[in-house]
Amino acid sequence: MCFGFELKNGSWVEQNPSIFKHLKLHQRRMLFLAQYNWYVDASERVYLKNKNLSLQEVFFQSILTLLPKPLSPAIKPKEFIPKEAVLIRLFLNGDPKKVQEYAICLAYIPKTEMARRIYRVFAKDIPGIVFDARSLFLHFVYEKIANRNKDKIVYIKNDEILIESDGKVLLSVVPYLKEVNKDNPMGIKDEINRAWQRLKESRAQALYLVFPRNENFTRHIEVRNCEHQRARLKLVPYTILHSVKENR
Repeated sequence: MCFGFELKNGSWVEQNPSIFKHLKLHQRRMLFLAQYNWYVDASERVYLKNKNLSLQEVFFQSILTLLPKPLSPAIKPKEFIPKEAVLIRLFLNGDPKKVQEYAICLAYIPKTEMARRIYRVFAKDIPGIVFDARSLFLHFVYEKIANRNKDKIVYIKNDEILIESDGKVLLSVVPYLKEVNKDNPMGIKDEINRAWQRLKESRAQALYLVFPRNENFTRHIEVRNCEHQRARLKLVPYTILHSVKENR
């Protein structure tokens, strides 16, 4: 399950998880960028300013904005690095294959921001920015939780996010990129059964299963089990981007 864009047979194409197929194209792009921007350093974030632009166009525009202004010095002497200047020139010439070939041959990650952004798109067998959608969602949820719990220890172990304090695991959070319908809980029966098993085997006091929010899943749902009366298990809808509404 991939999320992003890549170059295939000479054309840029977008990959979208099926869970978001009901959304309009520009909304899927917003969802990708919202998660991507929590994944990368603040200096490498990219924003959708025009909903008619493809992901490739959005990323390329973010690179072009780094070009020096016409009336400013072309490049500061201390920032001029010949190999990186060649990479930038190849990108501006608009031949993806030549950019890819040169980027792959570079023996280091470029130091200048513009060259570094070009490098991240092209220095690979298939140019583009593509993530495993599940891993991207996991990292997004982790960053959000860590940002809200700076007084605690928050870390990822395998596919779960653990929150610790004073040596105790207060909460285990397991994100799933799957659609939930509150009227059909059997659709996530396997995930719930695995959650009870996790609680039985772990030190966590509670476990939350996190899923992307949708119009049929807008509130927390507590799951009860007579065999695990002391443990807490909840299904939690997670909003990736508040400005993206359902459009079925």
